[in-house]
Amino acid sequence: MLRTGSPLFDTGLIDPDGLAHGLQALEPGRYEERRDSQLIEAIHLHQAATAFL
Repeated sequence: MLRTGSPLFDTGLIDPDGLAHGLQALEPGRYEERRDSQLIEAIHLHQAATAFL
């Protein structure tokens, strides 16, 4: 998504720098609901948008 781009970046719905920062905060083997669920939602939105377009 960060490498190939996303329609969500083009429309301003997701900030690519914010997404990159969030991905850097991920820790292997550790899931934190409040923080990590937002990243998962962004990935799902990206997949839905690219499948639709």
